[in-house]
Amino acid sequence: MPRESAWEILNELGDTSKLHFIDPTPGLPLINRPFANYIKRCDETLLRINFIEGEMNKFGKEILPCPNYDD
Repeated sequence: MPRESAWEILNELGDTSKLHFIDPTPGLPLINRPFANYIKRCDETLLRINFIEGEMNKFGKEILPCPNYDD
């Protein structure tokens, strides 16, 4: 699969909920994986989102969902 279209292809496959990943190199450390930096950035972003949600709850602010995130 070309790297340029990997995100789009895997996103479409993930939407079908009929996808199973098998790790071809289970002995390879996670830090040496091609997308390790992206996963690390996602984890950091999730921590920030959780912090913001906690602060909003602490101050009694309502969290409103986005009506149409595709736009």
